[in-house]
Amino acid sequence: MKQINAEFGVDTANSLLKLINSHNAIDLTAGWTRFPIPVQVADLVARELRQTHGRAPIEGTLELRKHVSEYIQKKYFRTYHPAAEIAITSGAAQAIFSAVAALVSDGDEVIIFEPTRNDTALAIEVCGARPVYLKLHEDNASIDWHEVQKSVTPRTKLIIISSPNSLTGSILSPDDMENLQKLINGTKLKIISDETLSDIVYPGVIPSSVAFFPKLADNAYIIGSLSQTLGISDWDLGYCLAPAAMMNNFQRIQRAIANTANHALQLAIADFMSTNETSFPYHAVIQKNRQILLDSLSSTRFKPLPMQAGYTQTLDYSDVSDLKDVEFAEMLVRDYGVGVSPVSIYFHDKTIRKHLLINLAVEVDVMTEAALRLSKTA
Repeated sequence: MKQINAEFGVDTANSLLKLINSHNAIDLTAGWTRFPIPVQVADLVARELRQTHGRAPIEGTLELRKHVSEYIQKKYFRTYHPAAEIAITSGAAQAIFSAVAALVSDGDEVIIFEPTRNDTALAIEVCGARPVYLKLHEDNASIDWHEVQKSVTPRTKLIIISSPNSLTGSILSPDDMENLQKLINGTKLKIISDETLSDIVYPGVIPSSVAFFPKLADNAYIIGSLSQTLGISDWDLGYCLAPAAMMNNFQRIQRAIANTANHALQLAIADFMSTNETSFPYHAVIQKNRQILLDSLSSTRFKPLPMQAGYTQTLDYSDVSDLKDVEFAEMLVRDYGVGVSPVSIYFHDKTIRKHLLINLAVEVDVMTEAALRLSKTA
């Protein structure tokens, strides 16, 4: 049996969570949200659960795919055909796995950028390919495109990007997209673009998408998340966009490995999208929590890094402690009652950057208390 090496960070994250629970600490680790389900969405889901029978088609209900097509056309001015170029999935992670499986096989190489969640690397290895890890710049989370060019070999089949990046809060610029487009010109390279947080951007920030660049869009799976966009992250509902030929391969994988996303949920979200703006409902809370955190830490030695999107805030603690990030995170739980994510768990080689991730997707009173506790450490 092939050895799978990509489960980095899982044991550490699980151990940290146990420590948080045992100390009854405030949990600000990354990867989840603590927002209530919007009332209208909850009511629609409850109605559909009472009256919907049977499974949805594996590619998703046509009603929802039509609304996703309209949403994307308004957002990116590019039309994806509901029946031939859109699939509904049980969350973004499942969509990424299916896209990887549709593109690679034994011996292929896939370029991914760290920090990254390990489920992407795990999908690559399960499909028999080898992840080629490139690190984003520490200061601004940018991509070194010369390094990418040097890393492409005859075995490279796929490049996976994430913008907005859920861990760094960074967004690829139009120049980045142009560089990527130049890189794949004249090649058979394909792209998976994780754009699940495209609606959770900070005021004044305009996210760029693969969909704006024809050469990229013609060779890409674009992954999105209705769960993230609508603030219902506990209910996994994602989508994939791709040209018809690529979508055909994607749906073949879907039929082999996945059940359809919940039928009632799909119909409820389609109904919601028919009469409501498709937008993230908790921007104000995220921004308020971020300001509470920054204000509380303004006189400390923590250094907040610039963020453009998402619902986490990265803190540089290099002036606060010489401890490694996992050790520092454990100390925060034991001594101050706050749990945060050490960034090293998102690197395959456990690179230490003395950075912590703070989850902003919590109630305001929770953030106020957690920020007060963190301010006492530095």
